[in-house]
Order: sequence, then C-alpha cells, then structure tokens
Amino acid sequence: MGTHDIDIISFLYGKPATTVFAVGHRQSSGVEEQASLSLKFSSKESGYIELSWLTPYKVRKMFITGTRHFGLVDLVEQSIIIYDGDKWARTESVEPVEPLVLELKDVLRCIKEGNSPEVTAEDSLYALMVAQSAITSIREGKAVELTGFTEGELYPIRHG
Repeated sequence: MGTHDIDIISFLYGKPATTVFAVGHRQSSGVEEQASLSLKFSSKESGYIELSWLTPYKVRKMFITGTRHFGLVDLVEQSIIIYDGDKWARTESVEPVEPLVLELKDVLRCIKEGNSPEVTAEDSLYALMVAQSAITSIREGKAVELTGFTEGELYPIRHG
C-alpha cells in the first residue's frame, strides 16, 4: 500500500526521501490497512501521504503546496486544479489515459527497442523500501532513516 504515492512524491522532488515516520492501524487482517506517512526530503522539503484500504470508495487525490501555488491532482478523474497566490483557480488539461495501458506500452517499447523502462528497477526498489520502512515505523513508533539510495540514482530518465 502506498508505493505509487511514494513514487509520485519522490518524482516531484526528483530525489529520495531521507526519513519516514508513519502511524497506522491494523484490523483483523494482521496487516496495516490505514496509514499516515510523513516523508522528509530535506530540511525544507517534506510530504505527507494518507492511505487506507478501509474506505468504501476509491480516492486518489494529491494536494501539492508550493511557495506560490497550491495544486489539487485527482488521479481517478485525471484532473489538475492550480490555485495561485490570489486564490484564483485554473484547471489544466490532462489527457485521460489508463495507467496500466501506459505501463504495458512501456514494457513493449523496451522489448522492441532495447531501451530502459520509464520506471526503473531502482525506482521500484526504492518505493518498496520506503513502504517497508513505514511499516517498521508504525510498529516501532519512531522515525526510520532511509539509506541505500542517493540523489541522482532515482528517476534517471526524467531527472538525469
């Protein structure tokens, strides 16, 4: 739970998180079904992720707060609303695409052309490491330092 969210926020910062602190809840399944993650990227950069398998409907929204703008990204509706500093909003166009179709097309492109995938094995391992560290944080009740990935190793195609 949460690997896509971890991947997206790390992609936006263009670097790996350095610390994760998480709280969560387990019900009868024995695994965390709800979690709140706080990711630290630097002394001035952080991100928060709310995750739940308990909600009766699918919610996939991101709220992005910058120094001059606020953005609301709805991954289900595939829409973006940007609020500027004067409280005005504008909607940005997003071409609706099924994410799994994009992933399959990328796999086929890699096989055909012999290129590297858009999301590398390192990107995937990093997201899994952060998710596992979040579970450790929940169970131990403390922040977990993230090691093993340095800036520049992740998202090489987009953030060279």
